[in-house]
Amino acid sequence: MWPLQRIVEAIFYLTKNGILWRDLPDGFPPWQTVYWYFRKWSKDDTWILIANERGRPRGDDASPP
Repeated sequence: MWPLQRIVEAIFYLTKNGILWRDLPDGFPPWQTVYWYFRKWSKDDTWILIANERGRPRGDDASPP
């Protein structure tokens, strides 16, 4: 079982580097697993929430106004 964080990292790696699903490097979950989660999350809009949260500053990372 792969941690969901690692699956999210694999999806961002794919989009950043423009590679094919089958070309995910070793160290990431199998491409079929990553693809399954991406399709599932895309269909129910979970992926939009994940992508939006990644760009949002967090408590310690946030700059003071």
